[in-house]
Amino acid sequence: MKRRPRIYYSAGQRSLMWERWRKGETLHQIARLFDRYHSSIQGILSDAGVSGRATAALLLGRDKDPDVLPALRDALSDKDASVRAAAAHSIAVRNDPALSQDLIPLLDDKRESVRLRAAAGYLRLAYVKAQDESAKARVRGKAGSSSKAVIHSGKGK
Repeated sequence: MKRRPRIYYSAGQRSLMWERWRKGETLHQIARLFDRYHSSIQGILSDAGVSGRATAALLLGRDKDPDVLPALRDALSDKDASVRAAAAHSIAVRNDPALSQDLIPLLDDKRESVRLRAAAGYLRLAYVKAQDESAKARVRGKAGSSSKAVIHSGKGK
């Protein structure tokens, strides 16, 4: 078996592993994402050092209940960088462009993993906002063109 160089997985890669694991994928399937054998990620998924608060912040991102939002906002200022990064991710996956303002302070965080997660979340929410505006413009355009068609056909008299 060929020896491979050691990989130091980022917080995002570890959270992806946990997410896939919770969805029921096998270690082998998850390891193939990183071109590794299952034994190389087994320790990560069983690591007791993974922050429970970070995992909770990731899980809260799936909950669309508005009462969850204050907890996520509190997590953005947590002392643990992995919790801040997880909270930024969770806010981004809510797909609410109004929340992008909550991510701006994290763009200057002292930890790179938090800055990257905040930047990715900010870009995601900007894209969602642009998509929403584009869809609204298309709807307005269709509504305007159909009323013009009625006027030009003489049926509007």
